Amino acid sequence: MEIKTVGILGSGQMGRGTAYVAAFAGYKVLFYNHRLSTLEEKALPYIEKELTKGIERGKNTEEDKQRTLANLHITDKLEDLAEADFIIESLPEVLEIKQATYAELDKICPEHTIFASNTTSLSITELASVTDRPDRFIGMHFFNPVHKMKLIEMVNGLETSPETTKTTKELGISFGKEVITVKESPGFVTS
Repeated sequence: MEIKTVGILGSGQMGRGTAYVAAFAGYKVLFYNHRLSTLEEKALPYIEKELTKGIERGKNTEEDKQRTLANLHITDKLEDLAEADFIIESLPEVLEIKQATYAELDKICPEHTIFASNTTSLSITELASVTDRPDRFIGMHFFNPVHKMKLIEMVNGLETSPETTKTTKELGISFGKEVITVKESPGFVTS
């Protein structure tokens, strides 16, 4: 499956880091937070500052910075994620919040959209259970700071399909990351 548009849910440290790497990798990023002001006042300035630091260190160029920022499209409307091919969620570690969001997204997004959670403590299988796409649901553990740390832990739920695993791994590699697959359990394999 070809991924062109990535939805990012949550603009905290992990969400904004994931939005950064996805936009830097050339994807159109639909960057969602329930408060638009948080995206405008905290998340985007953080990404811009990190890109500027990258220029100062010779890691990227001004052209990279402008291209990355142009790939970011902020929204406070969950419906705007309907065009995403792949969604990465980094919401608070509260099962009810995540499940309610996924249940709503399941109605909004097309059938092909893959859902990924950056959770470190909740069951991927349990999160997927509120959707009609448990085969297109996976865990993607990023490490902080996302744009500097190379590892992604991919976590399959009980019904995650091989195609979802393959697509997720390819996406992670396109972000410039090393991707490993781990068994479903709380916490990171590194700890």
